[in-house]
Amino acid sequence: MRTTILPMTWLLSLLLLLALGCSESGNDPVRPMLVPNPGALEFEAFFGSSAPNTYVQVGVDDIDTIEYRLSADKNWIDIPTGPRTAPDSFFIKVFSNDLQPGTSTGTITLTSTDPVGITRTIPVTVDIGSVIQVSPRFFSYVATRESTAIANQQFVVTTNDPIEDFDFKVEPLVPWITVPDDSGTTPDTVQFTIDLPQASVGSQTGRVRISSSNAANPPQLVTCTLSVFSWLEQESPFDKDLRSVHFYDNKLGWAVGILGGQDQSGYLIKTVDGGTTWQLYPELDFGFLQGLDFADATNGWAVGADGLILNTSNGGELWTEQTSGVTVDLWGVGFSSADSGIAIGRSGTVGYTFNGGSTWSFTSDIVSYNLTDISVIDNEHAWIVGNFGAILLTTDGGQSWTVVSLGTYGDLWSVKFVDRSTGWLVGEGGLILHTSDGGTTWQTQTSNTDKTLLSAHFVNNSVGWLVGEEGTILHTTDGGQTWIPQYGGIDDWFLFDVFFVDQSFGWIVGQYGTILYSPSGGD
Repeated sequence: MRTTILPMTWLLSLLLLLALGCSESGNDPVRPMLVPNPGALEFEAFFGSSAPNTYVQVGVDDIDTIEYRLSADKNWIDIPTGPRTAPDSFFIKVFSNDLQPGTSTGTITLTSTDPVGITRTIPVTVDIGSVIQVSPRFFSYVATRESTAIANQQFVVTTNDPIEDFDFKVEPLVPWITVPDDSGTTPDTVQFTIDLPQASVGSQTGRVRISSSNAANPPQLVTCTLSVFSWLEQESPFDKDLRSVHFYDNKLGWAVGILGGQDQSGYLIKTVDGGTTWQLYPELDFGFLQGLDFADATNGWAVGADGLILNTSNGGELWTEQTSGVTVDLWGVGFSSADSGIAIGRSGTVGYTFNGGSTWSFTSDIVSYNLTDISVIDNEHAWIVGNFGAILLTTDGGQSWTVVSLGTYGDLWSVKFVDRSTGWLVGEGGLILHTSDGGTTWQTQTSNTDKTLLSAHFVNNSVGWLVGEEGTILHTTDGGQTWIPQYGGIDDWFLFDVFFVDQSFGWIVGQYGTILYSPSGGD
């Protein structure tokens, strides 16, 4: 066996090279890295909706901090701009509304600036679901109880997918919306009808649901708002206050009011067709008119400013002034026959006549408060109410009066008796008082309103109506044990008077020439 002996200098050189090689491979430094968490982002959204936002945390695996910048390869990826320092976190937003149905991908790149050139990437995936779309999605209607159905309304159901069409179903969620066809395929037009007899009086909201089993989005909703008035509005010759109304039957009626101005003039109107048209009496020249009453179809009286009393004996075709003998404003009048009547007014003024107004006898010695309304029952019996809770009764046609109550209640504005025993008083703050024993005792009824009530009318001892400020209308069919609001569409104005000829046909008058009519008891 042959042995080779290496020179010592060559061996030392070899050992040195091996040592250097081991040293370099064992001490090669690890490059510091950015560590994003999560390392991949996935978003889901429906077309037309936003994808949820998220945060990304950026750590460092070796040194304390690394300066870096962010970039994205898609414009629908929203990231912070400018230099950053890790560890930190940043906010990611995806503009999914700009994307089409299907899957879209992009990339966020993190590039370090110190040390230079170290990069990490975060893949971004967005899945946009195909959806059905509805337009328009909102409808609004105003109608009266007597109106016919609101038909031939429509909305369109489409899809955001340019390739695939979707089957859908239509489901009305309220009984007053009906659809002739409860299914379809996009694109399609859906017809629907508002069935007013199925709706409630007042303001209400109904919806139609459109759903698809093969579309990604939740059901879509079409919203309908509906206001149903239980009263019809009639046209008045003037937009000035009407204070009193009286009807003989469901065709023949009259109303009086205040035109205003410096002389506080008044006006009087008449209808022979139930209020469809109203005739104005322009030839009359007098002050404002506040009260009105007819004993029959031909004999009527109106009272107003400065002791004014007007009389007609031919159904309102001709009006003549009667001598009252007083100069205070008169606010109310009531006649039980063509001969026997009573008028009332300011400062406790009350007068009576037994000859149709040819002569009047007035006094102001009973009370000093303003008297606001009168209810005449027969030739002998009548009730008066007024400010500071004044309640007066006569049993001799107005020649003498008994003060039943004074100061017990607030201001009283209206009184209505249906016979000698049964009556109602109404006033401020929603006050309703009822008696069934001729005024010996009074019971408070619950009105469920704090609005001042200005007029009461009953057609019998069970059925009646009240009206007042801010368009308040109340109706009872059980003598006032319960009062149900009715909706006349007048929300801010005063309603001054209400009159019914029976349980169906009625009229209300108020501010700005308001005339409301119902052929169905306001229901």
